[in-house]
Amino acid sequence: MLSSAFIVTTVVALLAYHLAAPRARVAVLLVASYGFYAFAAPAFLPLLVGVTAVAFVGAMVIERSPSRLVLVSSIALLLGGLVWLRAEYRGNPLVGPFAAIGASFYVLQATAYVADRYNGVRDSRLSLSELAVYLAYFPKLLAGPIERAARFGAQLRAPSVVDDDQLARACGLIALGLFRKLVIADPLRAAIPWEATNDPAQLSSLALVVSLLAFGIALYNDFAAYTGIARGLSLLFGIELSANFAQPLLASGFSDFWNRWHATLTHWLRDYVYLPASRSVLRRVGKLRHPANLLAPPLLTMVASGLWHGVTVPMVVWGACQGLLLAFERAFLLRPGSSFTVLRRLVGVLLLWGAGLPLAILFLVPDVTMAADYCSSMIAGQEGLFPIDPYLAPLPIASFLIDLAQRRSGELFFWRWPRIARALVLAIASLACFVQIISRPVPAFVYQGF
Repeated sequence: MLSSAFIVTTVVALLAYHLAAPRARVAVLLVASYGFYAFAAPAFLPLLVGVTAVAFVGAMVIERSPSRLVLVSSIALLLGGLVWLRAEYRGNPLVGPFAAIGASFYVLQATAYVADRYNGVRDSRLSLSELAVYLAYFPKLLAGPIERAARFGAQLRAPSVVDDDQLARACGLIALGLFRKLVIADPLRAAIPWEATNDPAQLSSLALVVSLLAFGIALYNDFAAYTGIARGLSLLFGIELSANFAQPLLASGFSDFWNRWHATLTHWLRDYVYLPASRSVLRRVGKLRHPANLLAPPLLTMVASGLWHGVTVPMVVWGACQGLLLAFERAFLLRPGSSFTVLRRLVGVLLLWGAGLPLAILFLVPDVTMAADYCSSMIAGQEGLFPIDPYLAPLPIASFLIDLAQRRSGELFFWRWPRIARALVLAIASLACFVQIISRPVPAFVYQGF
C-alpha cells in the first residue's frame, strides 16, 4: 500500500474522480482499481475478472429464478477456487505475500453478494460496473475491510462531497495508521530474534514470551494501520469503509475479542457460516443450549477462518482450538440471563491471554511441530535475559495507550485536544515516521498477501 504504484494510483484517481462528472465517477474508480491490480499482480488479473463474472452471472440467474442449485454452484466455484489458490500458493504471510494479492478478500465479498441476492437483501443489487468496483476498489483491495454490497453500492450512487470535517477525519486516520505501521509494528517485528521462528529452543523462556507478545502487538498494529490508511484514503473519495478494529487487546473474552478484531471478517463468518450452521443444528436438536449447538457452529466457523488464513495443518489446528475455546466460553461464561460478573470477566480475560496468545505461535512459526517446541520451551525453557532491544519497550505501551484513549474518547481522540497539543503530537508522530522510513526499508503489510 505504501508502494509508489499505489501512491501514484491514489493521486491520479483522486484528481480524475473529483474532476469527473458524477455519472463518470464509477468508471474512474473502475479504471484506477483495475489499473493498479494489473500492475501489482498482472498474472492474476483474470482471476479477479473471473470472480466478478461468476458473481454477476450467478446473481442475475438467481434474480430471474431463485435456485438453490445456482446459489450452491456459484459459491462452490468461488470458494473452491479460493481453496485451490490457497493450497497451490502456500505461504506464511510473515515470510512473503501470495502472488494473488487480495484474493481472499474479494472472493468473500463476491460470495456474500451472491448469497445476499438469493436471500433478497434489500438494496444489495449492483450493476456490472458497480460490482466490479465493489470487488476491486483499490483502497481496500489488498487487505479489506470486507464490505457489504448494499452499503458500498449506496455510497457509489450517492453524491460524493468531501467537506472539511471529512478531510480532517481522512487525514487523521491516515496519520494514525502510518504511526501504527512505521513506529510500532515494523520495529517490533524487526526486533523478534531469528531463533524465535527457526530454533526456539535456543532462546530463554522469557525471550520466547516477549517475542510472542511483540509479534501479537506488531500484527495488530500492522493490520489496524492498513485498515486506518485504507479508510482514510477512501474518505477522500467520499466513501466510508467499515471499521475493522475496536481495541481488541482490551477485550473481555474470546467472543468480545472476535467482535473487535478484524470485525468485517468476523461478521462475514457470523452471517454466512455460524448462523446457517446454528439454524441447521437447531432444527435437528431443538434446544439452543444443546451441546451440539454449543459446539458445532463455533467449531465449524473458526475452522473456516483457519482455512481462510491458509490451507495448512497449523491453520486448521488454530481454527479448531479457537472454536473449542469459543464453545467453552459460550457454555460456561456467557450463559443467557446471568449477569456478567467481575469474576467471569476476569476468567474470560485470563482465558483469552492464557490460551489465545499461545495459539498465535501457529502464525509465528511454520509448522505444528515447531509450534509445540516453541510452547514447551516457553513454559520450561532455559533461563536468561531476552535478546530484544530495551528501547523498544515503550512501543507496546504506546499501542495500549492509543487503544485506551480511543475507547474513552473515540477513534480520532487527538482531534479533541487543543490545537497546539494536536499540532505538537502530529509533528512528533510525523518526525518518528520519517525517521523510520529513512532508517530501514518499509516491509509490506502482513495481510497484504491474502
